[in-house]
Amino acid sequence: MKPVIAIDGHGCSGKGTMARLLAQHFCFAHLDSGSFYRLFACLKLAMAGDFFNSTYPDSGISKIEDISNCLNLFGQCQWDDKSCDKNNFLIELLEEISVHDLLQAKETIPTGVLRSDIVGIEASIIAKIPEVRSILTKLIREFATSVGDEYKGSVVDGRDIGTVVFPDANCKIFMTADQEIRAQRRLNDMPAGTTLKEVYDNLLERDDRDFSRKVAPLTFDSSYVLVDTTRETVEESFARLVDIVNNSIAPSYSQVSR
Repeated sequence: MKPVIAIDGHGCSGKGTMARLLAQHFCFAHLDSGSFYRLFACLKLAMAGDFFNSTYPDSGISKIEDISNCLNLFGQCQWDDKSCDKNNFLIELLEEISVHDLLQAKETIPTGVLRSDIVGIEASIIAKIPEVRSILTKLIREFATSVGDEYKGSVVDGRDIGTVVFPDANCKIFMTADQEIRAQRRLNDMPAGTTLKEVYDNLLERDDRDFSRKVAPLTFDSSYVLVDTTRETVEESFARLVDIVNNSIAPSYSQVSR
């Protein structure tokens, strides 16, 4: 398998931005593993009622019927809200699809919906289901083993990438930042009217679920390089991470961006 850079860490620590920049710099494929959990969180919320209809009227999944926009990509039967348990339905769906299916389906949901706080909260709840984590772990590994010839490796960011998904990753980075800084970063991306306290409390709630869940909790060990971005600009963090990767991966792969 081609080299893997695993980036774990807290929400709003900068791991998503750094993962994308590193992937571009080193000519690696990038996967935000959390987007898979968010995709299924969106579907579950839409199944539960008209949340998207009232909150995101132009989202493309604003009605129960619109869930077929995603499900049809998987070749699955229509959602039957009268006879199906939502969690079991999603688990059965996951068991039948490929990573290509997930990547294609993810593109049908607007980024603003996928990255919303309520979807993130639901995603962290779904992530506590062992069957879901097991299946998505398999699909994330499938992504790294099937990257095209145009890529030299893969960068995968999430919360258990280096501990569970790729324990033997060529480079493991754990990113963090002070709670207040992370909350302010998230607030900058939120709609007008959102308060700092709301964002701060949501991050605390998410952190608690991530650290306390029994299956694949958010953690790191001595195999990681710890990066605190609290007092760094994006450019400073990126330069530091490029050095870390260059020191971790063989020159034949790490210098491809020259």
